[in-house]
This record gives sequence, structure tokens and C-alpha cells, in this order.
Amino acid sequence: MAALCLTFGVLSQSCGSSDGKRTARGEPAAGAGAGGEEAHAGQGASSAGQQADAAGQGGSAPFDGAGGEGLVDAGGRDTAGGRDTAGDGGGAGDGVGAGGQPPTSVGLSALPITGLRDNAEIPDTAGITQDPAGSFTFITRHQIKRLSADLSTITPVAGKGPPAGFADGPAATATFNLPQGITQDAAGTLYVTDTGNHTIRKITAGGTVTTLAGSAGNSGFIDGSGSTARFSAPVGIALGPDGDLYVADRDNHVIRRVTTAGVVSTYAGSSNGFTNGAPLTARFSLPQGVTVAADGQVFVADYGNLRVRRIARSGSDADVVSTLAGDGTNTAAAPDGPGVTAGVPFPIAIGLRDSTLVVSDGFQLLRQIDTATAEVTTLTGSRLLGYGYADGPPAKARLNGVAGIAPMASGGGYLVTDGISLRSVSGTGVVRTIASSRAPSTADGIGTLGQLPIFMGPSTRQALTVDPSGNVIIADVATNLVRRIAASGAVTLVAGLSDVFPDGVVDGAANEAKFVDIGPIASDSSGVLYATDGYAVRRIATNNAVTVLAGSRTEFGSVDGSSITARFRDLQGLAVGPAGDVFVSADRAIRRIDSGGNVTTYAGVSGQFGSVDGPASTARFQFPRTLAFAPDGTLYVEDSSAIRRVSADGRDVDRVVGAVLGGGLAVDAAGTLYYGDAVGGLTMVTVDGTSKVLIPKGPDITLGFAPTLNNVAGIAVLAPKRLVLQTGFALLVATLP
Repeated sequence: MAALCLTFGVLSQSCGSSDGKRTARGEPAAGAGAGGEEAHAGQGASSAGQQADAAGQGGSAPFDGAGGEGLVDAGGRDTAGGRDTAGDGGGAGDGVGAGGQPPTSVGLSALPITGLRDNAEIPDTAGITQDPAGSFTFITRHQIKRLSADLSTITPVAGKGPPAGFADGPAATATFNLPQGITQDAAGTLYVTDTGNHTIRKITAGGTVTTLAGSAGNSGFIDGSGSTARFSAPVGIALGPDGDLYVADRDNHVIRRVTTAGVVSTYAGSSNGFTNGAPLTARFSLPQGVTVAADGQVFVADYGNLRVRRIARSGSDADVVSTLAGDGTNTAAAPDGPGVTAGVPFPIAIGLRDSTLVVSDGFQLLRQIDTATAEVTTLTGSRLLGYGYADGPPAKARLNGVAGIAPMASGGGYLVTDGISLRSVSGTGVVRTIASSRAPSTADGIGTLGQLPIFMGPSTRQALTVDPSGNVIIADVATNLVRRIAASGAVTLVAGLSDVFPDGVVDGAANEAKFVDIGPIASDSSGVLYATDGYAVRRIATNNAVTVLAGSRTEFGSVDGSSITARFRDLQGLAVGPAGDVFVSADRAIRRIDSGGNVTTYAGVSGQFGSVDGPASTARFQFPRTLAFAPDGTLYVEDSSAIRRVSADGRDVDRVVGAVLGGGLAVDAAGTLYYGDAVGGLTMVTVDGTSKVLIPKGPDITLGFAPTLNNVAGIAVLAPKRLVLQTGFALLVATLP
């Protein structure tokens, strides 16, 4: 029977070729379970321990991709959960044999991982609104989607997505053309400005899409009812306390009023320009966002005039139009201050909580405006750093195109749409990314960033370690995240903000930090983590704060020296010595970094190729990569087709074994060396030099007590007689007799 592969977090028969390339996503078989559990019919595969109920856990995605490495049990039957089905009475996942006794042979199981699922694809986000139940409905390109109140699940609401179009009807088949604005009433009816179609669309709570006003494809400026009315690229929309809709009709430079029966009138504005005064003689320029206060005042992000305007209310009609804030100038300084002395260049999105407006401006700052005093302050975003993509407090946070702002019902913060991301902004301006297409995402994904599948390709060496608490720590190269896998299988973030367009090394705590090219990772005895990242070595403290230990964020080289002056080239391996120093393999040499970040050469000579044993200073390495320390301080080095050894005193280099290596290297507390051999599989060498193949290489990954492996790219000691293995796109546990 064909082997099953784990592809984007679901079981798939589409394993592809054995060259390690990612394969197409497997389609769920008929009868796939609700909540995201997908089982392929006729396979008899159990995914217990790997696939969580998506309804309660956010689904599961143990590993991304399979690249020809199927998982089969020792009897040749398909499996995905690491359960023993060979009939020998022992489960590979529990490390015991028949009758609860220790196993008499090596067992292989999948490392339990739960709660993961594919990240939702959310390109070109725009307007956003929160419903009374707490969920957020937002626009993403030609679709309307909804983020659950707990910020964990993104589901489609209406629009079948690209290409753009125009069709009313059931939500799943309706089409839109670059909608921009969205609001809703107390009954859950949504109203959308379908900008590219020049219409106002209505989506009932039952999921039926109709056109409330305007005529698809026909722009113009006509008041009237339903399809007789004309708009020209309507953008912002808000529901007033009177039950009417207020629309920023951008290219007509006016604010329109639309009843829920579809009757359209001009509320304020006349033509392109800047004039305060009576509502129908006032002038706006490319108005974008619009919001309405409880007393009926309308606030407008007047983009082309670089101002925020206010339309007062007189009874049921518009009153005088005035400038609330903005001096009409376009400067990066965008100063805060009172009303018209402040700079609010190119305002776009606008939201209102009580008497405070929040506005996004053209320099990617979120500004707050007190509607009573007109005082302008900056909530978040950095004038110094400019636009970009970074989480954290106001001085570090960077925004990249906020087009929608929704005040959150609780907590005093806001949820904003920012380019291809959904981000929360606290009342004090702290930014956190909830979901983003800057991370690997799929069109049918429904997860958020905290549930990203793990991707560890076959070329990623030693991207895992085990901390003192027994958690498996992984450096996920595809997402540039460091993540922690508990014994329960729960996955949590250690550090990083996933970004497929990395814009530099950023220090900070947890999601505030950013990696650009994360590589091998190791833990010291206190739980502090170290990882290579581009041209630097990063330190991750036990509070998840990330800093550069040594090296440069932008410059490469082979230079010893202080933390600031040292340079690295071609960082390949990393290990922490018994005394806490960090050792890396880089540019054909082994370098040592002390606790202060000072770098010295430990063995070999940078840039000099060879395979010479002897004194460390005259020894030469060919291409040193994975490193591992023995308890006595002996350092083992994977060097091309051999394992080399640097003595505990650092004086001499010799050869331990010649092998065609797969990349993994680890030493247990007894001094036993384990390594991955691309020819022989998982092999161990005891302290007396005895070598033994523990798990042979095979065409597939076979679980159970007669296991086989493909290439082993990483090894870490999980517990006595238990190893965690990184092989292909899988994380596995080997239980030794």
C-alpha cells in the first residue's frame, strides 16, 4: 500500500518524487471530518497524536511537505500517528515493548504535535468592522472574510475570490471587484463599497449578496434610488445613528448618504478642492475613510487635502464642514499638536472610539485625534524607522499600509488591516501581528500565525535542540521562527515574526524580534538559546528576548574580535560547550564565542581548505558543518565525508569515522555519539569506538520496531535512550533499547 505523506498538515497520498521537493497539497477524501480533520479513504491510517480537532485546537499540521518520505509502519501498513501497528504489542510512541518492558529493538514514532493548521491567505486587506459577538469581518482583495472573536480562525463570508467580477447571489458564488469599505448593522447585515464596480453591495446574515445602490461598471455622479444612482470609486463607508450609510465617494470628491432602502443623496461636498463651509458648497479631495459619531457628526479622512474634516449635524441634515486636524502639508515630520497646526499627511483609514479618532496617515503612523480638543498625538509607528513590518511598542513598531481600523470592543485597542496582514494595536500602541500572508499561507487555509505548520526541509541541518525542561526547540527556516514543542505536542512561539520578505535583523522580545536566515540552534544548560542568523549569532534569553551575541547584521567576513567587530562568513553549525561558550563552524574553521561576545578561532584557519589532523592551529577542515559536544568537552565536527574531533583541551584534531553524512550529530550523557549517515541511516559510536547502525536507510520513513529512515538532518537527545530526529520534513522520536 502506498505510503502516506504529511503535506501542509494533512495526510496525503501525493508524496511526489524522492528528491526532497515539496509536493502539491493532497485533497481530502470524501467524508473528511468536520473542523479540519481530513482522512484519506481506504488507507486505514490512524492520525491519532498528530491531528487535533480543528474546531477546538485550531486544527493540526504536524509537518509541511513530505517530498517522497512516506510514513509506513513496520508491517508495511500506512500510518501517520506513530502508532505501532505491527502486532508486537508495543507502541513506538511510548517507548515500551510487550508487557510494559523496555523495547528490545529501536522504535521510531512521530513527535506529537497538535494545534497547527495552514495560515489563511489574506492579500490586499482593506476595510474591517467588528460585530456585536466580537468577530471581525474584513476585506481581502475580492473577498470578504471573518476573523473569529478569539483571533484564531479566518473563514470566508462572501466572494469566490479572484478574478474580479460582478455577480449577486449566494455568498459563495457572488463576486466583487476590489471592495474597500465595510460596515454592518445590529442585525448582522454587511454593507460593502464595491469600489471597482462603483456600487454599494449588501450581504445578509443569511449569506445573500445583492446590490443596494449603483450600477456595476457604470461610474458617474447621480443621486437617486438603487441602480439609477451613480458612484465613482466609493471607498469608506459607515453606519450612522440614524440607520443611514455614509459613503466617501472618492473620485466624485463628495460624501454620499444612502438609506438601507438604497436611496442615494449627496450629503456634503461639491467638487475637487479644499473649502470649508456649507455642506453642499464645501469641497473635498479624494476622501477615503469615513466614520460617524453617536451624535451624527461625520469625520472624513480627506486624503488629497492632507486633513481630517468634520461635518457637523443639524437635526437630520448636514451642517457646516470644518477642518478638525491637519495643516495641509506633506512632511515626514508630521508633527503632533493642536488641530490645524498638526501634520496629518494623506490620511486613509479612520476609526472612532468614544471621542477619540484613530487615523492612518501616509507615513504609516497611527494618529489619535481628540474630537473635543482637536489635539493630535501619535499612537504607534516610527518616524525614524519609517514604514515596514515589525511588531512591538510604538518606537519599534512599523506599519505598511493600514487601510482599515476597527475599535475592539474590549481592551481599548484596535484591529487594523495592514497590507497583507491583520494586526492588533493596544491602547498604548503596542503592535502584534495576528495573521499575515507575509508568512507561508494557502488559499484555503483558515489559521492564524500562532498555528503555522512547521516546515523543516531536508537541507536544513541541526535546526533543533532540546532545552533543560525537555521541550523540543526548532528553528523553522521557512517561517524564520523559533518555536517550542512541549511534551504534550503544544507548539508555542519563542521568538520571531514570520516574513517571506525579511527586511533585516531585529532584536526584541518574542514576536518583536525578526530573523533573516535562521540556521542551526542549540541550548545551554540554563535554557538560553543560540542560533545562527545570516552573518550573526543570535542569543535568545529565557524571557525570549533576542539580541545579537556576535557578528554583523549586514556585513560578512572572517574576522576575530569583539562582539561588534567580529565577522562571520558561511555559518554552518553551532553548539554550546560545557562551560557555556558558543562554538560555530564558519568559513572552514571552528570559532569560539565567549559570554561577552568575543570571538576567537578554536581550530583550523578561516578560508583555508584541507583535511589535516594534528594541532588545532595547523589542522585544516574541508567544509565543517554540524557540531556536537560530549560531556567531557570533546567537540565533534561533521566535515564533508567524515566526523572529526577536537580534543577537550582544544589542542588537537583527529578523525573519528568516515561516512557519507546526512547532517545530524549528537552526543548523550554517556558520551555515545549519534550521527546521520546518508548511506547507513542512524548510527551510533560508543565511547570504546564500537559503531552500530541503529536505524537503516530505506526508501520511506517506516515507523514501529523495524524502522527505516531517509536522510537525517538533525539529532538531539530528548531523554535517556530517546532521540528526536529531523529527517526530511518530519520530526521523529527514536526510542533505544
